[in-house]
Amino acid sequence: MRSLSIVLAAVSGLALGWSGAALAQSAPPGPPQPPADMTPPPANPMPEGWGPHGKKLHYLMIFVNAKPGQDADLNRWYNEIHTPMMIERGDFVWAQRFMIDPEQFDGVGNAELKKRRYMVIFAFESNDVKATAAEANARMTSPRNVGSPAMDYKSLSLMTYQALGPVITQEQAQQMLKVQEAKGVVPKVGQPAPAGSYNPLAGRAAPAPSTSPR
Repeated sequence: MRSLSIVLAAVSGLALGWSGAALAQSAPPGPPQPPADMTPPPANPMPEGWGPHGKKLHYLMIFVNAKPGQDADLNRWYNEIHTPMMIERGDFVWAQRFMIDPEQFDGVGNAELKKRRYMVIFAFESNDVKATAAEANARMTSPRNVGSPAMDYKSLSLMTYQALGPVITQEQAQQMLKVQEAKGVVPKVGQPAPAGSYNPLAGRAAPAPSTSPR
């Protein structure tokens, strides 16, 4: 896979389900779950990583379109061949595919990425991303990895990110904010902001969701 210089920005999507026939038969492992006594995430990546096996956790996000009129063929190939091929061995631990959501948060997102209808997230554990990429590329260029003429390869965009901490649940977020409320950093719901606090969006009306091209 080739690296493209597209900056990743917020683009919401509808989950297409867990990819691959084998994954559809059993529940996928999904992201690592946070410990019950989780403390706030660190400002920098932790040396021990956040993968389910102790290595650093990364997300490889790929954005792509189908050629006109070939969405069904692309999705069939992605679900039944390409995604299982990517995660059958090596450092990859799970994957999930998405389709761009028709409703987007207004004022955010990358215009180029919004032109891509499909996204897949591959989670992998690795302390050596270059080695992981080399192993994955070797499998992707092997005869066993049957390609798809339904993919618009010119639309292919990808980016890799490293996890900065564990998954945070809504309940844990509420607990973390109570600590900040007690410190006077964050006001309680319905109260005015503390003196000297910064919020460039304060007082602005909430924009209506924008509609993305299908």
